[in-house]
This record gives sequence, structure tokens and C-alpha cells, in this order.
Amino acid sequence: MKHSFLIPVLSSALLLSGCTAMQTNIPAVQAESRMIHKNAGTAKDFALMPERAAAGNIKMKTNSANHYQAPEGRQMAFTTDISLQVTNAKKSAEEVRSLIIEEGGYVKSMNNTTLVLAVPVEKGETFLKTISGMGEVVNLNIQGNDVTDQVMDLEIRMENLEKSRKRLLLLLDRTADVKDLTQVERELNRITTELEQLQASRKNLSNRVTYITMTIRFQTVYPVPQEDRSAQLPLGWINQLGNDLQRPVQVIPGAEQTLPFTVTLPQKFIFAGGIDAVSGSNCVISMLEISNVPVHIRWYGKKYAEVSFYKDLVTEALNTRFNGNTNCSECKIDGLDALQFQAETKIGNTTYLYLLALAVDGDTVKIIEARGKKEKILEDLSSEDWKKFLQSVDF
Repeated sequence: MKHSFLIPVLSSALLLSGCTAMQTNIPAVQAESRMIHKNAGTAKDFALMPERAAAGNIKMKTNSANHYQAPEGRQMAFTTDISLQVTNAKKSAEEVRSLIIEEGGYVKSMNNTTLVLAVPVEKGETFLKTISGMGEVVNLNIQGNDVTDQVMDLEIRMENLEKSRKRLLLLLDRTADVKDLTQVERELNRITTELEQLQASRKNLSNRVTYITMTIRFQTVYPVPQEDRSAQLPLGWINQLGNDLQRPVQVIPGAEQTLPFTVTLPQKFIFAGGIDAVSGSNCVISMLEISNVPVHIRWYGKKYAEVSFYKDLVTEALNTRFNGNTNCSECKIDGLDALQFQAETKIGNTTYLYLLALAVDGDTVKIIEARGKKEKILEDLSSEDWKKFLQSVDF
């Protein structure tokens, strides 16, 4: 008597009834696997998440400052593309390669100036800020792809495939016909292969949710020599005002201070050594003393220029250097008449801000300069901070 076995779509009651001889229809084996895809369902087959059912929309977590914050109950795959102008692209790329390893991520690909990184999503915001501070950001593109439905669809399909695979294994143990055995094994292999492919897709999707794919492109930009447009004034130091906007200052721990007067630095600044103070964003405050010019010389002594003497001279010099973008106002510093100047200019794609305070104290001219990238100096040295700083000066 020819033995055959039941198709997988038979009821579980018959499969577990203990019968040793069963009729079968082999084409139904393939039919079930086709039905897996038809009946696998999508994420819509799941009950709506509580927040969507109640409010009809997706609740966002309150930390809006985080570019990589997913909505509640959703799984997001983020990608970031950022381009920066730096002084040494190759060196910057090497620094980032070392940094990503320390942060628990890894390099997916790289060349001398471009890196594709996998950044842990929980460290994405901090890492992005660190990278942005390495140079001038000329392009930033962040995209988030909601993959929640894809994840659910994959899990449904894997669950159905796993159920079919188990039923086929059960039938495989009960068959007595070689032909039936061969066809079941073939279908079992096909389902197993498809299940493994879906598992690989699920793993890849999980990796995309866990890690941000961040592409970083570095461009080397060499400082463009600025044309010397200084007004040729009789006092050389005036010609030099505001000409070192891009000069960085290195903090030298324990370096001797040579300030000509005492001050209380703004909160975000520290003494760097010499006559300079610097902030974490490399905004610089310099304090120096220049010999005043005598206007009369008599046998009983000299008479020195008042602060008003320097107003037009400094204004002319700064207007020449900053293309006329200079403002001047009068103030008091430590009880002395003083002048304040503010100017800005654009070098390449970066706008720099320059602040100057000048007071005359007998035979000396007291000068305080502040400079840096405009957006940074406005953060580290607000107008109120600058005012309090000048009020703290003790000549």
C-alpha cells in the first residue's frame, strides 16, 4: 500500500492525533508557503500603539535639542552627512577615526578626507557637536527614516515561516514515501533559506536603528592672505589693530601673566599666558599698554594726548581694515574717559567680530581687544558680559 502524508495546512488536531497512515496532497505544501506571504500581514495588523489610539498622532519626547531623538514607540534609522572646512583634512580624518573607536562606534569606510562611520545613537548628538567644532561647517544634512513598520512586518513573516518550518519537520518525521520525503525536504530547505534571509534583514535593520550612519567630508582650506589695507597713520600700533582675527591662542598652564592692569575675566574665559585670555571656542581677549604720545614738551614736563585724540585715528584705521563696518561709542573705564569700538568682517565663509576698548591714563594708553568667530564670541562674551568685564578693570 502506498503511504502518503497530510499537507501542512491540515488542522493541528489531525497532526497530533497519532495516525500512522495519512493521505496527502503535495502541491498544498507549496501552497502554504505562498500563503505565508499573502497572510503575513503588515504592521497595521497590530493593535495601534496606545498613544496613537488615544491622540491620533505620535508623541515626541521633550528633548528637542537632540537631532537623534525618535518619537515615542517608534524605531528610527538616522543618517547624517556633514562637510567641514579645516586646515588639514587628512589630519582631521585621522583624529575622527580614533575618536569614533573611543565612543564605541566603528569605521564603515574611509579615504584620506572622507569617513563613513557607525555612531552609537545615544552618543550621536555629542559626537556631532564635537565634529562640528573641528572646523567650519559648510553643509549638514540629517535624515531620519521610520522603520517601525518594516521591523514589525519582518517579525510577522519570520514568525509565520518558523511555524511552517516546524510543521514540515513534524511531517518529515512521519513520512514513509520517498517521493513525498524529497518534496518536503525541498520545501523545508526553501523555507529555511528564506527565514535566514529575513533574519539577516532584521539584524541589518536593528543595526541601522542602533547606529547612525554618519558621512563626514573634510576640505582643506588655506587661509587667504589678506590685502594690507591699513591706513598709514603716524602711530604704528594703531595700524595693527584688528589684524590678527584668525590667530589662535594656545593655553600654557602655569605661564607667567604680564597683564598691565587687573581684571575679572568673563565666566567662560581663562588666562592663557602673557597678555591673553581664551575661551573654549578660541575667542580671545588681549590686554596691553601702549606709550601715549606727548602733545607738548616743556622744561617742567610733558603733556600727553587725551582719549579724544585717538577717536578719529582708530576709527579711520578700523574702517579701512573692516570696510567701514565700525561703530564707536564713549564710555568710562575705571573712572577714565574711554572709547569702545566694534567691527566685523567676513573671511572666506566665516564672519569674525572684533571689539576694542581704549582708555588714556597719563603717559599710557590702555587697550583691551576681543576677537573670534562672531557666532562663538556672541555666545562666550555677550554684550552684558563685555560690559561687566570693562567695569571690573582696575588700572
